[in-house]
Parts: sequence; structure tokens; C-alpha cells
Amino acid sequence: MKTQLEVQTPTIPFTNKQAYLVHDNLLYRIHAPIIFIGRHPNNNLILTYPTISRFHARIKHEDGHFFLYDYGSKYGTFVNGKQITRQELGSGDVITLADIQILFVDESKAPLSDLEKSTGELKE
Repeated sequence: MKTQLEVQTPTIPFTNKQAYLVHDNLLYRIHAPIIFIGRHPNNNLILTYPTISRFHARIKHEDGHFFLYDYGSKYGTFVNGKQITRQELGSGDVITLADIQILFVDESKAPLSDLEKSTGELKE
């Protein structure tokens, strides 16, 4: 199954940090202090895979850092292969939600110039 996206108009950045999620050859700019991820249409990043929970995880920007939280998902949330409930993200970390992988990139620590990805939009 493919990721379902809804294109929205860009919003004003909430921070000077430029951070992205890379999934299925698409690049998604993190545009809000909290990004919700799951199968339900109310999430910002909608992943329509059967192993993804309706509300699987969230990424929250706190005090200049990004943290990933699991919402008690059935198949778990992992960072670099380690199951987590809360984990600070670093550039290059591989987020695994059930069996779906997403790359986290913090451009202030690792430039995107090496990534050749199309740009996608997160749902608002």
C-alpha cells in the first residue's frame, strides 16, 4: 500500500531548524511543533499500512530537540532497531513503525544535499 497524502499550503516555520522525514522516496518537512503519525486521517503523516496503528506515534519539538513518542501501538515503535516509548531523535536515525521505516534528518546537523528525494507535504 502507498502512503496517503493531502497537499496543503505551506505554513510559517515554527523553528529555524529544518527537519525532515523521508519515507517511500518522499521528503516531508516537519512544519509544526507536533507531528502525528498513523493510519487515521487526522494524523499529519498518514501511513495506510495494516501494521500501522490508527494513532501510532508522534514527533514533538521540545527545547530545540525532536523526540519520538509511541502511542502504545500494537507492533511497536523503534529507533535504530531499539524499541522505545520516548526517544530523542538525531539526524540519520531510522524510525521503524511496525515494519515501516522512516529516516529522520535534521538539516542543521546533516545536509540534505546527498538525498535525492521528491518533496511531499504533511497534512495539517
